[in-house]
Amino acid sequence: MSILRVLPMIAVMGAIFFISHQPASSVVLPEIVNIDKVAHMVVYAILAYCMIWAFHPPGCRRSTGKLSLATICFCTLYGVSDEFHQTFIPGRFPSVYDVVADGAGALIVSLCWWLQVRKKELSS
Repeated sequence: MSILRVLPMIAVMGAIFFISHQPASSVVLPEIVNIDKVAHMVVYAILAYCMIWAFHPPGCRRSTGKLSLATICFCTLYGVSDEFHQTFIPGRFPSVYDVVADGAGALIVSLCWWLQVRKKELSS
């Protein structure tokens, strides 16, 4: 594993931390129902993709199921830590629903990747 493959994952994690560190008054989202949950899903889907890309380079024969599960667990736990972090930021509050959205984003990407790899293995 090359350290360069891990950099995008670290960058996404840093961006999540930076955004979470902003007071509620400085975070402006469009007035769309549940847009914050969609944003959580998308950002954590990107984090999951970066993690899979970092730890499963092309040609690697590691277990895709284990990496998928590890990715979902890692992203969800990072979401929990993010919600805990927000308890220290003015106007921000933790939300179980945000963590569910984080896990859902990671689950969708991990499942799609696992299915794609599985399909490729079955066809060859």
